[in-house]
Amino acid sequence: MKKWGLLLAATLLVGCVGEPPVAPPMPTATTPAQATAPAPAPTPVTATPTSAPIPPTATAVMTVAPTPTPPPIDDSNIRCAAASDTAGAEFDDVIDQLGFAFKPSMLPEGFEFARVSPNQNSDSFWQIYQNAGYYLIITYPEKFSPDAGPDELGWVRPNDAVSDLRLGDQTAYIMTGGWSDASVIPGPGTKNPIWDYTRSLTLFFTCRTDDGRDVDIAIQARPGPIDWISAREIVDVAQSLRRISRSQ
Repeated sequence: MKKWGLLLAATLLVGCVGEPPVAPPMPTATTPAQATAPAPAPTPVTATPTSAPIPPTATAVMTVAPTPTPPPIDDSNIRCAAASDTAGAEFDDVIDQLGFAFKPSMLPEGFEFARVSPNQNSDSFWQIYQNAGYYLIITYPEKFSPDAGPDELGWVRPNDAVSDLRLGDQTAYIMTGGWSDASVIPGPGTKNPIWDYTRSLTLFFTCRTDDGRDVDIAIQARPGPIDWISAREIVDVAQSLRRISRSQ
C-alpha cells in the first residue's frame, strides 16, 4: 500500500481526492478554443517524497524522443504579496491547514478556477484551473529536486527532462514531461517506466511572501502535447500569485 501511494505521487501534479478524478482524454485540437468537451480534473504529477526507502531492485528507464527544452528566462523576483481581497470559502481548508493560500491574479485566456483538493500522500494542496480539456494545476507546498534519481521507487528521470532558469534572485526549474501513465499503471513493481516528454510542462519555484515565508510551488500544464501554452506564460502565472486571507 505504501509503495502504491508513492507511485501515485510519483506520477504528478493525476486526480484530486474527494471524488477520485480520472485523467482527461487527449484533446483533439491544438488550442483550448478548439477543444470540445471538458473532462474531470487530472491528478498532478508530483515530486516523490524523500522519506520512503529505495526498493532494493533498480529499475530501468526507457524514454521516448525528447522535445526541445524551454530556453532559460531571466526575470524579476517572485513575490507573493498579500492580495487586497479575501479568499473564497473554497480556500478555507487550505488556510486552516497551512496558514496561507495563494491565488493567481492572471491566467491565460479562458481558464477558470475548477476546484482545490488536498493531496492525501502529502501535506500539499492542488488548485486546478480549467479551460475545456486543458488544465493548470498549482500545487503547494511542493518540494522538488533537480537530481535525476534514482527516486524512492528506483526510477531515474532522464537528465534532459529538467532545465534550470533564473527568476530574479532564485533558480527555478522547468520539467518537460513525466512518467507515462500507460507504463506505470501496472503498479509499484513496474520495471520499465517510460518518460513521456509530451505529457506535461511543470515549473518549480519558490514564492517568497511579504510575511517572511518561503513556499515551494509547482505549476503544471497538462495534458500534452504542450503546444497550447509556453514556459513564459506559466512564469507569468507564477509571478501573478498573491497571498490571500481567510474569507469572513
